[in-house]
Amino acid sequence: MKQTIKLLFLVLFFLSTGCAANRLIYPAHPTPQEVHFIETQDEWSLAVYHYPAVPPAKDKPPVILCHGLNQNYLTWDLTPQCSLARTLAQNGYDVWSLSLRGAGKSTKPGWVQFLELSQPQLSVLQAPQYDYRKFDWNFDDIINEDVPAVIQFVQEKTKKKELTWIGHSLGGMVLYAYLGKGNTPAIKNAIFISTPAKVPHPPSALVSLIETQPKLMHLNMLLNTKNVSVFTAPFSPQWNHPLQHLWYNPENMTNEIQTRFHAQVVENTTPGVVAQLQLMVRQSEFYSADGKLNYTSTIPKLKAHLLCVAGKADNLASPAAVLPLYLAAQSPDKTYRLFGIANGYQVDYGHNDLLLGKHAPNEVYPYILNWLNQH
Repeated sequence: MKQTIKLLFLVLFFLSTGCAANRLIYPAHPTPQEVHFIETQDEWSLAVYHYPAVPPAKDKPPVILCHGLNQNYLTWDLTPQCSLARTLAQNGYDVWSLSLRGAGKSTKPGWVQFLELSQPQLSVLQAPQYDYRKFDWNFDDIINEDVPAVIQFVQEKTKKKELTWIGHSLGGMVLYAYLGKGNTPAIKNAIFISTPAKVPHPPSALVSLIETQPKLMHLNMLLNTKNVSVFTAPFSPQWNHPLQHLWYNPENMTNEIQTRFHAQVVENTTPGVVAQLQLMVRQSEFYSADGKLNYTSTIPKLKAHLLCVAGKADNLASPAAVLPLYLAAQSPDKTYRLFGIANGYQVDYGHNDLLLGKHAPNEVYPYILNWLNQH
């Protein structure tokens, strides 16, 4: 027993010191000076970062950026070069980027302070970020609480009724689910990047792990996804693990971006989110946590101008998972764009390199900007 406790202590110490060192080696570049904290109806605090338009453009709808699963707002602003947020702001768009519940500086469950060992100072210096009353959440909580809170906040701050929503993966799923429930028509433009509507059956071997390996998923949560990711960050360019191909196409990621992605972007998840993901893999479509509401079936209610972006080498939200969203939406103006070599691009894009890939600033960003300028 003593040996087990000693070994556990050494492992925790190893992870703690390693993660702390890696965060010092790979610090995030300066965040926007204007950061807001908004409260949801169920009393979670969400961090929203403002990138003012340069120069301001009165005729362009404000843009909300919503990241994907297990990530934070740095998905959109990892380095000065890999920053869709800054690219849009520099081209006249007023940009608001949020970290959903449990991510970044938004509210996290109190138990996370015992897991995020590399940041023990948070329990003292930023105690309000952690809340022992919070424990679990799922997609439904984000759909019903986080999405309306940030839409209302941006409308009030900008005095604009019509908005553009750009969501990556989960960040798009929660919007089409929210609009599918008959909510606000405020979203004029919706850009969904690697946003799945269905899981093709049979699922790929990598995606099937989500549903067939519940013990592995729970172990992942126990070990703390964020700390493991941070600790392994320096080795990620040489890792070449099959799971890595779920996140991105390594051929389209520089060593620096791979390292920073693991050190700064990856966050933790919860049992509720994992259970809902497993349900989606089993049922092929996106359901509410209780299984009573099929969010995928509500996509025809989507009326906003729509751009669906997919990556040819995306192993998490494959083109076959994204295309049904485009086909089902009843948008009066909709576009589907596949980024791959066959369509004239430098590489077949994966899940996260559509935003952070070495070619994304020269290929994906201009396409999105041009689409927005036309809408």
